[in-house]
Amino acid sequence: MVAQIHLNLCVGTIAPLAALRPDLMPLLDDLMAFRICASFLLTEFGHGLDVTNMETVATLLPDGSYNLHTPHPTGAKAMPPTAPLSSTPRIAIVVARLKVADEDRGLKLFLVPIASTKGMEPGVTAWMLPVRPGTTPLDHCLTSFHHVRLPPSALLGSTNRAVDPGLELQQQLWRVSVGAIALSLGNIACLKVAAYVAGTYSMRRLVEQAGRGRVPILSISTQYRPVLRALVAGEVLDAYANWVTPLFSNPELDILVRRGLAIVFKATTTHLFKIMPELAQRCGWRGFYPYAQLADLYLSYSANAVAEGDVHVLSLRLAYELLLKRYALPSAITPDSPLAQHEAGLLSDLEALFALTHSSANPESTFSTHGLPKCRALIVSMGQRMALEACQAHPSTVSPDVLYAFERISIAEDPAWYMENMSFSRHDIYDKETDAFEKLLPQMRPLLEKTGAKDFVTSPLVSENEWEETIRLFPKFSSEEPISKI
Repeated sequence: MVAQIHLNLCVGTIAPLAALRPDLMPLLDDLMAFRICASFLLTEFGHGLDVTNMETVATLLPDGSYNLHTPHPTGAKAMPPTAPLSSTPRIAIVVARLKVADEDRGLKLFLVPIASTKGMEPGVTAWMLPVRPGTTPLDHCLTSFHHVRLPPSALLGSTNRAVDPGLELQQQLWRVSVGAIALSLGNIACLKVAAYVAGTYSMRRLVEQAGRGRVPILSISTQYRPVLRALVAGEVLDAYANWVTPLFSNPELDILVRRGLAIVFKATTTHLFKIMPELAQRCGWRGFYPYAQLADLYLSYSANAVAEGDVHVLSLRLAYELLLKRYALPSAITPDSPLAQHEAGLLSDLEALFALTHSSANPESTFSTHGLPKCRALIVSMGQRMALEACQAHPSTVSPDVLYAFERISIAEDPAWYMENMSFSRHDIYDKETDAFEKLLPQMRPLLEKTGAKDFVTSPLVSENEWEETIRLFPKFSSEEPISKI
């Protein structure tokens, strides 16, 4: 996480400006050598993604310097690491409202020293938050500023108010969209590791079965289905990532479309990541201890849903912008496929509701009540369709059986829509999903190997020998007294 903030958000924001600001080059050199650790302070405690009501203010002074101030506790920045716990000085890019002679010039970026090797810089206060359960300790903080003086060079940009403040903000915060994709890639890797651990454990864990003797628990459908779901998700998301990354990186594409692609990818990855707790459950009590990796990976990476923007709120906003026709995302290549029809159907339903509510006396309240709960499902359906088409565009990367399973799993998530709109029966949906799992079950071992997760697994659940070695490391309590004879 530190590297993501440091390299993507901070170095990625400063580097493009260095061509016109050669004075930034020494700082960039220090950042790239990690002689200085950088953070990115955007979100405020009391406002979340509502950046238009941001409270942190930077006032231009007569001598050209700035006075950075947090006027109220709700304006404290949350929750990037800013505590002076290392031997490395800290700086941050702080998003603040620029005031020039009482005129609001919009949100701007400022370079702010946060901490030296000896402690916090004058006027900067950090409240370190508790460590989240199951995660690697990191000094997440609430950070505020009390009339901190900044030199004129602290401003990254112009003092002028932008003609289009919204577009300027999108351009300034561009690296947040990059981070939305980058962090989601970590979730895909977690899915693969978790599937490998749960699948390998399920193959070696034996139970007695009437008439069959001792059999692997993987032979039980409720055991192999979650593992196969995770394997399918990991493989399909890999192909989706390889498709969306170059498209997202295309500078000729509208910045709002690129941001939309990042949100759809993040929403889809977050949606498929929900299988993680079930993988831990399928390993029984062993699955919930840190050494098993499963619970810790889930707890660590589930927070990515709100890092670089809360995926739920981002999905609602994206759906609303699409309904307003502000821009459009890539349309379906095969519009007659079930997933494409599902996406089109959800969009059509929302468009009809949107038109109906906007003719009502209180359109915003009406759409908020009836429309918003349906928006995230629309964004996920877009991602499922894009993921399927990404695989179809590169058939050598994902097998037809995996692709078929992904399609049937996606259909089974919204059976009512397919029953109402495509004449699928409930039994047909279930039977075809079951058929997809049965086709994949004999391929379990090669699918596990294909994840490439083996070298990243530390869990002792994958091997009896490793499990026995782990037990030997546990604190042991026993009596030295001889057992009495009865």
